[in-house]
Amino acid sequence: MKGLTLVLIGNRFDRGVFLKAGQHPDFHFEQASQLSELSKHYPDAQALIVRSGTTIDSDLLDKLPKLKLVVTATAGFDHIDLMACEKKGVKCFHTPHAQKVAAAEMTILLMLASLRKLPQAFNQIQRGDWNRSLLLGEQLFGKTLGIIGLGRVGTEVAKRAYALGLKVTAYDPHITEAPEFVTMMGFEEMMRSLDILSIHVPKTGRTRHMIKKETLSWLHSEALLVNMSRGDVINEDDLIDHLMENPESRAALDVFAREPLSTDSPLMKLNNVVMSPHVGASTQGAIQESSQQAMDCVFTFFNGGEPGAEALPPKAPWWGE
Repeated sequence: MKGLTLVLIGNRFDRGVFLKAGQHPDFHFEQASQLSELSKHYPDAQALIVRSGTTIDSDLLDKLPKLKLVVTATAGFDHIDLMACEKKGVKCFHTPHAQKVAAAEMTILLMLASLRKLPQAFNQIQRGDWNRSLLLGEQLFGKTLGIIGLGRVGTEVAKRAYALGLKVTAYDPHITEAPEFVTMMGFEEMMRSLDILSIHVPKTGRTRHMIKKETLSWLHSEALLVNMSRGDVINEDDLIDHLMENPESRAALDVFAREPLSTDSPLMKLNNVVMSPHVGASTQGAIQESSQQAMDCVFTFFNGGEPGAEALPPKAPWWGE
């Protein structure tokens, strides 16, 4: 590891983790606030730690001839061109376990915020109003939750939902065993029977626009859709049409087809939508854990060990669909 140059891109990291690591005598640590600084100031970088806002593509790789390792301190990895990295001999890793609790808690929060009309209540208070009759909400208890994707985050959501008294159903063609409190169903069967839909799948060819006009029509008129996965899983135009045509339906979204969401988006004008700016994994605990796992991965990799972070592409049955 002697003379290793690691560059951290962005500021959504636990700074303390990297300050401690930077004290290593054979370790040269730098932080770039923007991707444009990278090739100009750090052309000898051998390792990068990034988050989802940084795109790793062939153009960047061409400018970093000494690069050997990329670690994204996130669960998602669609911002990395894995094929280009493979051609250049650059190894890639991600930290999917670090964010699962934060994402699951945020999912439950969005459900409650929508059902209890929390944004409307806050706006009412800010306006100086006090009209509680307009804020009659619903409780989670007794509702049926349908989860698409019973992986790391989906399972954590299922545990919390069951503890809150929801009936939990799920659809996942790659899961053979589920917790005993989860009823596995076919896709259409689950969609037609749920009160709340929660999506937790990676972005693949199979999952892109799996929620569209046809599948939205299977939901009952007051169903709540929660998306904490990737924006492209939903055909956003079809969702907007669905919400406008069914004013009793609801959506709670943390991710969007294009980010940041345009101020011209029709979603901005709908009162049956709760939104947040892709902050599902933005907790101090998740950032600290992902930063530590990413840093450990770098040290282990260059010392010839087996990194604790997970290698990319993932060894999962859904990869390549």
